Amino acid sequence: MVLNEGAASIRKNDECCMSEEISKHLQAIIDCYYNSERHLFDYEQCRNSEDYYRAVLFARQLKNFDPVLKLTTDAKRLAFWMNTYNLLLIHAACFSGVEGSLKESGGFYREHSYDIGGYTLSLDEIEHGILRRNARLPGSITKAFANSDPRRELVLSKLDPRLHTGLYSACFSSPPLKTFNSATAEECIGKATQGYLKKFVEIKAGKLQLPMIFKWYAKDFGDSGIRHFIINHHPDRKLVQGLLQNTGMKESYISYDWQMNAA
Repeated sequence: MVLNEGAASIRKNDECCMSEEISKHLQAIIDCYYNSERHLFDYEQCRNSEDYYRAVLFARQLKNFDPVLKLTTDAKRLAFWMNTYNLLLIHAACFSGVEGSLKESGGFYREHSYDIGGYTLSLDEIEHGILRRNARLPGSITKAFANSDPRRELVLSKLDPRLHTGLYSACFSSPPLKTFNSATAEECIGKATQGYLKKFVEIKAGKLQLPMIFKWYAKDFGDSGIRHFIINHHPDRKLVQGLLQNTGMKESYISYDWQMNAA
Protein backbone atom coordinates (compact mmCIF):
# COMPACT_ATOMS: atom_id res chain seq x y z
CA MET A 1 0.00 0.00 0.00
CA VAL A 2 1.46 3.32 -1.13
CA LEU A 3 0.70 5.78 1.66
CA ASN A 4 1.64 9.02 -0.09
CA GLU A 5 -0.79 8.82 -2.98
CA GLY A 6 -2.82 11.93 -3.78
CA ALA A 7 -2.18 15.38 -5.15
CA ALA A 8 0.94 17.16 -3.94
CA SER A 9 1.32 20.90 -3.64
CA ILE A 10 3.32 22.66 -6.36
CA ARG A 11 6.70 23.68 -5.01
CA LYS A 12 10.41 23.51 -5.71
CA ASN A 13 11.62 20.11 -4.56
CA ASP A 14 15.25 20.92 -3.98
CA GLU A 15 17.65 18.82 -1.97
CA CYS A 16 17.84 21.07 1.07
CA CYS A 17 14.11 21.67 1.44
CA MET A 18 13.04 18.04 1.13
CA SER A 19 15.74 16.60 3.35
CA GLU A 20 15.21 19.12 6.11
CA GLU A 21 11.42 19.19 5.87
CA ILE A 22 11.25 15.47 6.56
CA SER A 23 13.24 16.14 9.71
CA LYS A 24 11.01 19.11 10.59
CA HIS A 25 7.73 17.21 10.28
CA LEU A 26 9.09 14.19 12.10
CA GLN A 27 10.47 16.36 14.91
CA ALA A 28 7.08 18.08 15.34
CA ILE A 29 5.51 14.66 15.86
CA ILE A 30 8.26 13.59 18.26
CA ASP A 31 7.88 16.75 20.35
CA CYS A 32 4.15 16.24 20.83
CA TYR A 33 3.57 12.48 20.94
CA TYR A 34 6.80 10.73 21.92
CA ASN A 35 8.01 10.48 25.51
CA SER A 36 11.73 9.84 25.11
CA GLU A 37 12.32 9.17 28.82
CA ARG A 38 9.69 6.42 28.99
CA HIS A 39 10.05 5.42 25.34
CA LEU A 40 6.29 5.65 24.79
CA PHE A 41 4.42 7.00 21.76
CA ASP A 42 0.79 8.11 21.71
CA TYR A 43 -0.27 6.69 18.35
CA GLU A 44 -3.96 7.39 18.92
CA GLN A 45 -3.46 11.08 19.64
CA CYS A 46 -0.97 11.39 16.79
CA ARG A 47 -3.28 9.96 14.12
CA ASN A 48 -5.94 12.54 15.00
CA SER A 49 -3.56 15.51 15.08
CA GLU A 50 -2.76 18.39 12.75
CA ASP A 51 0.94 17.46 12.96
CA TYR A 52 0.18 14.03 11.52
CA TYR A 53 -2.10 15.51 8.83
CA ARG A 54 0.60 17.98 7.78
CA ALA A 55 3.18 15.18 7.63
CA VAL A 56 0.84 13.07 5.48
CA LEU A 57 0.37 15.94 3.04
CA PHE A 58 4.09 16.61 2.98
CA ALA A 59 4.85 12.96 2.18
CA ARG A 60 3.01 13.36 -1.13
CA GLN A 61 5.73 15.76 -2.26
CA LEU A 62 8.25 12.93 -2.12
CA LYS A 63 6.75 11.59 -5.35
CA ASN A 64 8.37 14.51 -7.19
CA PHE A 65 11.75 14.33 -5.47
CA ASP A 66 14.63 12.66 -7.33
CA PRO A 67 16.85 11.01 -4.67
CA VAL A 68 19.49 10.00 -7.22
CA LEU A 69 19.97 13.50 -8.61
CA LYS A 70 19.44 15.55 -5.45
CA LEU A 71 21.25 13.59 -2.72
CA THR A 72 24.89 14.24 -3.51
CA THR A 73 26.83 12.90 -0.51
CA ASP A 74 26.77 9.75 1.61
CA ALA A 75 25.92 11.78 4.72
CA LYS A 76 22.92 13.39 3.02
CA ARG A 77 21.73 10.05 1.66
CA LEU A 78 22.02 8.37 5.05
CA ALA A 79 20.14 11.16 6.84
CA PHE A 80 17.44 11.32 4.15
CA TRP A 81 16.71 7.59 4.08
CA MET A 82 16.75 7.17 7.86
CA ASN A 83 14.35 10.10 8.28
CA THR A 84 12.16 8.75 5.48
CA TYR A 85 12.06 5.32 7.09
CA ASN A 86 11.09 6.72 10.49
CA LEU A 87 8.40 8.97 9.00
CA LEU A 88 6.96 6.11 6.95
CA LEU A 89 6.98 3.86 10.03
CA ILE A 90 5.00 6.40 12.08
CA HIS A 91 2.67 7.08 9.12
CA ALA A 92 2.02 3.35 8.64
CA ALA A 93 1.55 2.63 12.35
CA CYS A 94 -0.99 5.44 12.72
CA PHE A 95 -2.75 4.67 9.42
CA SER A 96 -3.10 0.94 10.04
CA GLY A 97 -4.23 1.22 13.66
CA VAL A 98 -2.28 -1.94 14.53
CA GLU A 99 -2.21 -2.84 18.21
CA GLY A 100 0.02 -5.27 20.03
CA SER A 101 2.93 -5.81 17.64
CA LEU A 102 3.70 -4.57 14.14
CA LYS A 103 5.79 -7.66 13.46
CA GLU A 104 2.91 -9.98 14.27
CA SER A 105 0.41 -8.01 12.18
CA GLY A 106 1.50 -9.85 9.03
CA GLY A 107 3.53 -8.16 6.30
CA PHE A 108 3.57 -4.72 7.90
CA TYR A 109 7.15 -3.88 6.88
CA ARG A 110 6.78 -5.01 3.28
CA GLU A 111 3.22 -3.82 2.64
CA HIS A 112 3.47 -0.14 3.60
CA SER A 113 5.45 2.04 1.20
CA TYR A 114 6.11 5.50 -0.20
CA ASP A 115 6.50 6.61 -3.80
CA ILE A 116 9.80 8.51 -3.84
CA GLY A 117 10.69 10.00 -7.19
CA GLY A 118 8.77 7.28 -9.00
CA TYR A 119 10.32 4.45 -6.96
CA THR A 120 7.90 2.52 -4.76
CA LEU A 121 9.75 1.59 -1.58
CA SER A 122 8.51 -0.34 1.44
CA LEU A 123 9.96 -0.16 4.92
CA ASP A 124 11.84 -3.42 4.26
CA GLU A 125 13.20 -2.12 0.95
CA ILE A 126 14.45 1.14 2.47
CA GLU A 127 16.17 -0.69 5.32
CA HIS A 128 17.54 -3.79 3.61
CA GLY A 129 17.69 -2.62 0.01
CA ILE A 130 19.00 0.93 0.33
CA LEU A 131 20.58 1.33 3.77
CA ARG A 132 21.96 -2.21 4.13
CA ARG A 133 23.19 -2.17 0.52
CA ASN A 134 20.78 -4.73 -0.91
CA ALA A 135 21.33 -7.30 1.79
CA ARG A 136 19.19 -10.33 2.53
CA LEU A 137 16.46 -9.92 5.09
CA PRO A 138 16.97 -12.02 8.24
CA GLY A 139 15.67 -15.51 7.51
CA SER A 140 15.43 -14.90 3.77
CA ILE A 141 17.50 -16.35 0.92
CA THR A 142 16.76 -13.50 -1.48
CA LYS A 143 18.03 -9.94 -1.60
CA ALA A 144 15.76 -6.93 -1.37
CA PHE A 145 16.33 -5.92 -5.03
CA ALA A 146 16.82 -8.32 -7.94
CA ASN A 147 19.68 -7.70 -10.36
CA SER A 148 17.34 -6.13 -12.91
CA ASP A 149 15.55 -3.90 -10.38
CA PRO A 150 16.00 -0.19 -11.27
CA ARG A 151 15.85 0.66 -7.56
CA ARG A 152 19.36 -0.73 -7.21
CA GLU A 153 20.67 2.71 -8.21
CA LEU A 154 19.41 4.00 -4.84
CA VAL A 155 21.66 1.65 -2.84
CA LEU A 156 24.17 3.50 -0.66
CA SER A 157 27.82 3.32 -1.67
CA LYS A 158 28.82 1.97 1.74
CA LEU A 159 27.11 0.33 4.70
CA ASP A 160 27.22 2.22 7.99
CA PRO A 161 26.24 -0.26 10.76
CA ARG A 162 25.23 2.63 12.98
CA LEU A 163 21.98 2.72 11.00
CA HIS A 164 20.69 -0.06 13.26
CA THR A 165 20.71 2.31 16.21
CA GLY A 166 18.53 4.91 14.47
CA LEU A 167 15.70 3.04 12.74
CA TYR A 168 12.55 3.17 14.82
CA SER A 169 10.37 0.03 15.05
CA ALA A 170 7.55 1.19 17.37
CA CYS A 171 8.18 -1.33 20.12
CA PHE A 172 9.86 -1.49 23.51
CA SER A 173 13.16 -2.84 22.14
CA SER A 174 13.25 -0.24 19.35
CA PRO A 175 15.94 2.41 19.17
CA PRO A 176 14.62 5.79 20.36
CA LEU A 177 12.72 7.81 17.77
CA LYS A 178 15.01 10.51 16.38
CA THR A 179 15.56 12.75 13.39
CA PHE A 180 18.79 13.14 11.42
CA ASN A 181 19.85 16.51 10.06
CA SER A 182 21.63 16.20 6.72
CA ALA A 183 23.98 19.10 7.54
CA THR A 184 25.10 17.43 10.78
CA ALA A 185 24.40 13.80 9.91
CA GLU A 186 27.65 12.47 11.36
CA GLU A 187 27.04 14.15 14.71
CA CYS A 188 23.37 13.07 14.79
CA ILE A 189 24.01 9.41 14.08
CA GLY A 190 26.97 9.41 16.44
CA LYS A 191 24.77 10.63 19.30
CA ALA A 192 22.04 8.15 18.39
CA THR A 193 24.56 5.30 18.46
CA GLN A 194 25.97 6.31 21.84
CA GLY A 195 22.48 6.65 23.30
CA TYR A 196 21.42 3.25 22.01
CA LEU A 197 24.53 1.49 23.30
CA LYS A 198 24.22 3.19 26.69
CA LYS A 199 20.63 1.96 27.02
CA PHE A 200 20.94 -1.57 25.65
CA VAL A 201 24.55 -2.74 26.10
CA GLU A 202 26.02 -3.51 29.51
CA ILE A 203 28.21 -5.95 31.39
CA LYS A 204 26.06 -7.94 33.80
CA ALA A 205 26.95 -11.04 35.84
CA GLY A 206 30.28 -11.20 34.04
CA LYS A 207 28.69 -11.31 30.57
CA LEU A 208 28.34 -8.78 27.79
CA GLN A 209 24.59 -8.19 27.43
CA LEU A 210 23.66 -7.36 23.84
CA PRO A 211 20.42 -6.53 22.00
CA MET A 212 19.27 -9.00 19.36
CA ILE A 213 20.00 -6.68 16.44
CA PHE A 214 23.69 -7.45 16.95
CA LYS A 215 22.95 -11.13 16.41
CA TRP A 216 20.57 -10.65 13.49
CA TYR A 217 22.89 -8.26 11.64
CA ALA A 218 26.31 -9.48 12.77
CA LYS A 219 27.62 -9.42 9.18
CA ASP A 220 26.88 -5.70 8.90
CA PHE A 221 29.61 -4.97 11.45
CA GLY A 222 32.32 -6.36 9.18
CA ASP A 223 35.46 -8.31 9.94
CA SER A 224 36.29 -6.23 13.01
CA GLY A 225 33.04 -7.36 14.61
CA ILE A 226 30.53 -6.17 17.14
CA ARG A 227 32.93 -5.84 20.07
CA HIS A 228 35.15 -3.52 18.09
CA PHE A 229 32.05 -1.46 17.24
CA ILE A 230 31.08 -1.25 20.92
CA ILE A 231 34.60 -0.32 22.00
CA ASN A 232 34.66 2.48 19.43
CA HIS A 233 31.23 3.92 20.18
CA HIS A 234 30.05 3.07 23.71
CA PRO A 235 30.09 6.22 25.90
CA ASP A 236 30.83 4.28 29.11
CA ARG A 237 34.62 4.06 29.12
CA LYS A 238 34.54 1.78 32.17
CA LEU A 239 32.60 -0.78 30.14
CA VAL A 240 35.01 -0.35 27.24
CA GLN A 241 37.96 -0.89 29.55
CA GLY A 242 36.32 -4.07 30.86
CA LEU A 243 36.01 -5.42 27.33
CA LEU A 244 39.61 -4.57 26.50
CA GLN A 245 40.86 -6.31 29.64
CA ASN A 246 38.66 -9.39 29.27
CA THR A 247 38.71 -10.41 25.62
CA GLY A 248 37.19 -13.79 26.46
CA MET A 249 34.04 -12.36 28.06
CA LYS A 250 30.98 -14.34 26.99
CA GLU A 251 28.01 -12.73 25.29
CA SER A 252 24.34 -12.93 26.17
CA TYR A 253 21.54 -11.67 23.93
CA ILE A 254 18.47 -9.90 25.29
CA SER A 255 15.11 -11.04 23.89
CA TYR A 256 13.58 -8.48 21.53
CA ASP A 257 10.30 -7.12 22.85
CA TRP A 258 8.06 -6.44 19.82
CA GLN A 259 5.15 -5.16 21.91
CA MET A 260 4.13 -1.71 20.67
CA ASN A 261 5.28 1.08 22.94
CA ALA A 262 1.86 2.72 22.91
CA ALA A 263 1.23 5.37 25.57
